[in-house]
Formats: sequence, structure tokens, C-alpha cells
Amino acid sequence: MRHARILIAMMAILSTLGCNLIGTSTLMNLTPTPTLTPTALPTATAVPLPTFTPVVLPPVILPTAIPPLPTAIPATPTPEPTRIRFATGATAATLPSQAIAAGGVLRYVLGAMSGQALLAEIAPLTAASALSLAVYSPGGALLGRTAPGVLSWTGALPANGDYVIEVTNVGAPVAFNLTVTIPRRVTIPAGETTVFLGGSVTAPNVNTYLVGVAAGQMLMVDSSTPGGNIWLAVRGLDGTVLLGPEQGRMDWAGAVPAAQDYLISVGGAAGTAEYTLQITLPKRIVFATGATSATITGNLAGRDPHLYTLEASTGQIMSVSVSAPSTGNNVWLTISGADGTVLLRPEALQTIWMGRLPASQVYTLTVQGDGNPAAYTLQVSIARRISFTPGSTSTVLEGTIVLPEGVEYVLEARAGQTLTYSVTPGDRVYVTVVGADGSPLARYQPSFSGVLPLTQDYLLRVAAAGGATGIGYRLEISITG
Repeated sequence: MRHARILIAMMAILSTLGCNLIGTSTLMNLTPTPTLTPTALPTATAVPLPTFTPVVLPPVILPTAIPPLPTAIPATPTPEPTRIRFATGATAATLPSQAIAAGGVLRYVLGAMSGQALLAEIAPLTAASALSLAVYSPGGALLGRTAPGVLSWTGALPANGDYVIEVTNVGAPVAFNLTVTIPRRVTIPAGETTVFLGGSVTAPNVNTYLVGVAAGQMLMVDSSTPGGNIWLAVRGLDGTVLLGPEQGRMDWAGAVPAAQDYLISVGGAAGTAEYTLQITLPKRIVFATGATSATITGNLAGRDPHLYTLEASTGQIMSVSVSAPSTGNNVWLTISGADGTVLLRPEALQTIWMGRLPASQVYTLTVQGDGNPAAYTLQVSIARRISFTPGSTSTVLEGTIVLPEGVEYVLEARAGQTLTYSVTPGDRVYVTVVGADGSPLARYQPSFSGVLPLTQDYLLRVAAAGGATGIGYRLEISITG
């Protein structure tokens, strides 16, 4: 159709142009050209347009309204730690029982000072539990954490401030009590060996004290109360138990196993009890190298005794003397072994003792006065035992005098035997002989020979004139008969 329309339009144009050309040639007297006979054009055949099959597009699905983004779920706030406060005068606090869920964590806070000790204890209200403790410093540093089922922690505190105690439960839900203790530190005044403390305690509360003790040093603790309704416990800061409350004792004495602070606890068994607590750290007597004796001086300010300890062996001969000449010798001795054996009782009011020691152990020497001030001198010696080789009746001993008190030997002999000795240099060194019964045989003599009155030990002391030291000696001694 479109081609036919174009063809018809072209023919119309050509026809118009022909007419115009003829008219013009007539006017211009041009020779007419022959008439053109148009050749018929072929009839255009309509060509059908191709049929287009429409492509069906999938429907466009418009999005539904986008839901708003969820708002942030706030984290469960960590509860503030529970503040622990002690009652006036108390050294410990027990919190009311509290339940803790499986996987739960409970926190507590307690103000404390540098150098103090902290003891935290959990008491589950069921037989089995998986509770543990952790303690954090004021700066947040972990001081210690126990394994599940370990229910106590003790340690020294490094700084002033608030400490956090954390209780964690990795087991089933459980209820528990938490007890926190900051013991009162005990300091024994210079020159003294004993301190007396008084107080009161109401069950089930506990008053706890802290005292530092050197390794091997003797610690003596004695408590008393009119009603007897208290208990006593002693343990190291490392957890070593020396005396448990279940033992029901009111006193304890012994050499401690390690150098550390020790906790001394007085607990109320029923009601309220008044008590007196005596803590003693005896001074340890150690002989200088090569010496067999030691001299100690001290001052008694009142009735509080001074205690000393000395380690000695079975069969050794020990001699002890105390004097206070400036105050009328108003002092006396008590001597006992760690096993409870009493060698010299206080009621004897004796100032001298000498004898064979019954056991290898620590012996305690107590200097006590009448309550008036007394400046005293305590002399202690453990003599070296003299023994002869089989078949011999004599021996030679050589050494150096290192202390003014000299060097002591002990010799066992029978009544009726003859003791003979000589020492050189005789102009500077002398010997004193005393029997175990206290009877003197020779005083300050460089040589001696005599018949012994009793079967017993005899003590020989070699000393230099004027208390000189650093002098070498040679002692020849024999027993005949």
C-alpha cells in the first residue's frame, strides 16, 4: 500500500510538469515536441507486513513494605557488687545465705588497706557444689582464683582501696554463705616475747588475729574464758592448719613449718563470751660457731615473762642460770620441753638448773619476775660430751675460746674414780668442775686431781682469765680407778 501511494504521487508530479512545459514552449514559439505516451507501470502487489507475536513479560512484583529494622536489645546490666561492712570492733562478716544460679556470678566489694590479709570462705548449704572464688585488686588485677569446689582463699593485699570478691557457680543452683575476714595484726613490742589481748565474741562470729612468724620459730597461743564457750584455731596464711576448731583445745604451741603470717581465730561456741588471748613468740637461742654457750640480757617490765627456745638432743647436758643482781635477783626460771615435759617448775623459784636432756626436741626457757622491773642476764650452755676410745682412760681436747663464758664439756664417771686434768697455757686458761648435782669440785684451776663423790655427769668449763676470747687451749683429762 505504501508503494502504491508513492507511485501515484510521482505520476501526479510528472503530469503537472508536462503541462507547464507545453505552455511555456508555446509562449516562447518553440517547436513542439511530440506527445509522450506514458507506459503503464506495473501494478504494485501489496506485500503483507510480518506478523509480530508479542512477548509476554512476567509480571513485575512490587515489594511489600520493608519492615523497620529491629531496635538494639539492651544488654542485661551487671548488678552492682554487694558492699561488705564489718560491725564495730569485728574482724569478720558473714553475709546472709544467697542463692546462685547455674553459671551465675555474684560480686562483692570490700574496702581494705595495703599489708592487710584477706580471708574469704564459702559455705555451701548443700553437700556438693561447684563454687569458686576470685579476688581482684582495686586496679582490677586478679590476685587469685580457686578451682571449682575449693571454697576458701587467703592472701596479702597489695594496696589501699576496694577489693572485688567474685563467686562463680559452674554447677547446679545452690545457696551459700560467704564469710570475709580481715584479721587484726598483732605486733609484739620490742624487747618482749608475749602480748596479751582481750575481747568478746558472740556466736557464731569469729575474731581473728594475724602474727608473722619465722620458719622454725616457736609460736605459743593460749586462750581462756570464764564460761569456756569459745574455740581456738591456728593456721597459716597458705592454708596450713596447725589447730582446728573441731579439736576443742584452748592452747597450742609448736615450731611453725614456714615463714609467713599465721591466723589465730577465737570463735564463739554459744552466746557471748569474754576471753583473754596470750600470744608468745619466744626468742630463739643459737650458739655461735664453735661455741657451747650463749649469754642473753633482758629487762622485765612487770609480770609478763620472757621466753626463749633452744633445740637440743637426747642425753646432752644443759645448764641454765639467770641473775638480776641490780634488783635483788627477783627473777626465776621455768624449763619445759615441746612434748610437755617440765624440767623446772616456776613454783620452785630456782635461778640455776643443770641436767641431762630426756629427748631431742625444742626446749623453752622462761624468765619470770615478781612484777617489779628487773634487768637480768641469762646464761645457757650445752656441753660437749667427752668419750674415751675403747680401752683408753684418757683423751686430749683442743680448741679456741670464742666467748667470755668459755667452752663446756661433760664427762660421766662413777663414785670413787679419780679425775685428773691439766690445761695449757696454764697462766691464761683455767678449768672449773661442777657435778650434775650442783656441787663444785674445782674452781678456776689450771690442773686438778681428785676422787669423785658421786656417780653422775660432771661439767668442765674451760675459760680464759678476764673473759678473754680468741685464745687456743689444750686440755688433757683422765679417769682412773
